[in-house]
Amino acid sequence: MKERTKISHVLRAYESWLRDSVKPLTYKAYMLEVKRFLEFIEKAPGEVSALNASLWYSHLREQGFSERSICRMGWALRNFFKAMGLLEVTKLIPTPHYEAKTPVWLEEAGLRENHVCHRLRACVEARGGPSPKSRLLHAASKMMRVRRLEDEGF
Repeated sequence: MKERTKISHVLRAYESWLRDSVKPLTYKAYMLEVKRFLEFIEKAPGEVSALNASLWYSHLREQGFSERSICRMGWALRNFFKAMGLLEVTKLIPTPHYEAKTPVWLEEAGLRENHVCHRLRACVEARGGPSPKSRLLHAASKMMRVRRLEDEGF
């Protein structure tokens, strides 16, 4: 029972730090993932090993979670251990990578990425300035161009 008390104390400290550090949905998701992980391994945060993380990821895959969800869970755990000052543990938590798919709406509309890049660039120019939204559109346009170049082998 002593171990459970220690874990709940650590979770309360993380919760108060996290609430002020991230957006509400991120807060909710990160807290859920950290609680699940700690319940699964039944250890104090300072006693986590690379094997615990591997077992956790295997368990998630067996439960049918997508690679994207598992990646988000990995970031939640890394954030938790970083916030708790356990930087050596963050190195033990791998962050799986996933391949982003082309959006369905893009395929259904019969559009190619270069057409979308052209439209995004036109939106940025029409806005006439570096507003936050136009910077976002410009960044999206650049990312699509880079992805297209990577697909072409450059």
